[in-house]
Amino acid sequence: MSALSNQPSIMNWCGPAHHDPYPLTDPSLVTLPKPFTVLIAGGSRGIGAGCATAYAKAGASHILLAGRTQSTLDSKAASLRAEYPNTRIDVAVADLTSDTDIASLAATAKTVLDGRLDVLVINAGTATKLVRNPRTGLRDFPGDLVEASVEDFRRVMDVNVMGAWVQCHHFLPLLEQTEGGAKAVVLISSAAAHYIDPSVMAAAYSLSKFAATRLMEHVHEAHKSKGVVAYALQPGGVDTDLADVPEGKGWEKCKSRRGL
Repeated sequence: MSALSNQPSIMNWCGPAHHDPYPLTDPSLVTLPKPFTVLIAGGSRGIGAGCATAYAKAGASHILLAGRTQSTLDSKAASLRAEYPNTRIDVAVADLTSDTDIASLAATAKTVLDGRLDVLVINAGTATKLVRNPRTGLRDFPGDLVEASVEDFRRVMDVNVMGAWVQCHHFLPLLEQTEGGAKAVVLISSAAAHYIDPSVMAAAYSLSKFAATRLMEHVHEAHKSKGVVAYALQPGGVDTDLADVPEGKGWEKCKSRRGL
């Protein structure tokens, strides 16, 4: 039992693990219906920015990028407008963990997107802060619950779980009322949801992604009668601005499990 406890238990229906894009994943092979509107929470950088590019490449008619920083939103929007002139791109600044901000964003989205929302992408997230390992002197993931801080655990859960819940709470009505819409919620989770080895990923991040994944199951079951579908995507390690790279062995283990 102990030998197995350090291994992630991951259900993988796609056969081999892929580490690089391959031709069949090209979004241009998809033809989206018109109109097709997408809101990406955390859409200016990293995976969220990649999602925005993919939807534009697939022919989405309108994309609304939401995030905390005006300058990064504007920069991503400008690049999308230049490359995909047939897709309308708008931006909105919001604290994606704030009930007040998200309620306001939902009202803005309803107006800006002309009363329809096909897909909500929940990408905004945060990672566990690294700590100085007392044994090695290196900055690494907290090795156990004593090394981790209460404040950081709360911060990670607030962003990755509560933030996702609040976004679903405020955007589901718009998704449900969209006539003929995709009515999809797509949450960017993580393969870390399955990890229990603290040298690979800290408990706060793993638990938050596990909880957010289960949230999508609840969304699907509770709202499927209204046509809503919910997905939790669980990529492996992705080198984005979010990744504060550890100096210890944990990062090497994490990188070896990317692309799950």
